[in-house]
Amino acid sequence: MLQHARSKLRRWEHSTTFRDLVYQYAVVKVDMGIPEVLEGVFRKAKRGRVDAAKLLLEITGRHSSKEATAEANVTVQIANLPRPE
Repeated sequence: MLQHARSKLRRWEHSTTFRDLVYQYAVVKVDMGIPEVLEGVFRKAKRGRVDAAKLLLEITGRHSSKEATAEANVTVQIANLPRPE
C-alpha cells in the first residue's frame, strides 16, 4: 500500500498540471501571509529597527535606495536666448 502511494506521488511530481496546481496554491498561500509579514516588519520598525523602517518606506514608495536611483546628467543650454528686459 505504501509503495503504491509513493509511486503515485512520483507520477504526480512528473505531471506538469500537478506542479502548476502546487505552484498556484503556494502563491496564494504566500499572498495571504503578506499582511502578517508586513505587520511584523511594522512592529520592528516602531521599536527602532532602521532596516525595517527603510523596508516599509521602500514598499510604500516613500523612499528609494541609493542603488535604485541613478545620477542623471542635465545640460542647460541658454545660448541664443533673448535677455529679459
